[in-house]
Amino acid sequence: MDPFDLLGVNRDATDAEINAAYRRLAPVFDPRRWCDESPEVLAQARAWSETLVRAREAAMDVVLWGSVAMPGAPNRPGRLLVAVAGPIP
Repeated sequence: MDPFDLLGVNRDATDAEINAAYRRLAPVFDPRRWCDESPEVLAQARAWSETLVRAREAAMDVVLWGSVAMPGAPNRPGRLLVAVAGPIP
């Protein structure tokens, strides 16, 4: 999934807009918010939280570096493209 779509920002978003979108969405999927729910819901919240972090990192890579760095790329080793974690809890 496109990190910009996941964060709900345009592809020409600034780093401030990306961070604002992340700060708006992060509390919704914070696993601490779902700790009283079933283990399945908690696992989904954790997965979505990690997905949001990856989406923010990938979008920031585009803003700062001009492209999403692939794993093992010399400029940003270990970064991954964003994958959808599952249905929204």
